[in-house]
This record gives sequence, structure tokens and C-alpha cells, in this order.
Amino acid sequence: MDTLLQRYLENALYILLAAGSEAIDELEFADEDEDTAKLQVVIRFSGGSRLNVGLRVSIFDDFPRRRAYSFHYMTGDGETIFRYDNAKHHPGLPHSPHHKHEGPDNRVSGCRQPSLRDIRDEIAAYLE
Repeated sequence: MDTLLQRYLENALYILLAAGSEAIDELEFADEDEDTAKLQVVIRFSGGSRLNVGLRVSIFDDFPRRRAYSFHYMTGDGETIFRYDNAKHHPGLPHSPHHKHEGPDNRVSGCRQPSLRDIRDEIAAYLE
């Protein structure tokens, strides 16, 4: 794996763990090709909540950029608390393809691509 991609993905994991994680499941770092790598992980938090992370990153102009992502935070029972992703299934929303699903009814709204710190902070606030 390209060193820059590896550092980016390791840093991403570190930032997300800082929300107050208790355990990591299903951790996978993998190369897709020489310029693209992915991180798949389930991070568990107190009370049984968990964050399923799917992050695909490529090098563009010597800098890592997210190509595809899904950050799905849910209760221990599997109900969605929030999910950020950039799947292209809501083209009419502002900032498409970036969007957010919220609550058990998966309300969808347009949003800018969230930073990893935004996601960490939203989880930490939920856990408080």
C-alpha cells in the first residue's frame, strides 16, 4: 500500500476511535490498485452503538482524496442514528452526491462532505 494512503487511512481510524470507542471489529486495510486503498471497519461504542466505516481513498495530485465513503452510526439494535455517504442515489439534493440519513426513518438531507472530526464530534455528542 502506498505510504501516503496508509498514513491517511490509519489517521482516519485514529480520529474516529477518539470519539470514545470500546472495541474494533472487522478491520481491513486493502489495496485496490497502486493509487487506491480502502478501510473497512466496525467501531463499537458504549451502550452497544457502532459505526460501520467504508472509506475508499485515491491519490490525486499527490494528495489523498475520498472517492467513496459511508459512515453509518447506529444503535445496538441496528437503528440508524446517522449515516453520511456519497452514493449517487439522491441527485436532487444540495451538495449531491454528499448527503446524510438521520433517525430510524432515514430522513435524507443534502450536506457537504463531512470531515472525520465532524463525524467523531457528532458521535461523542450522542454518547454524552
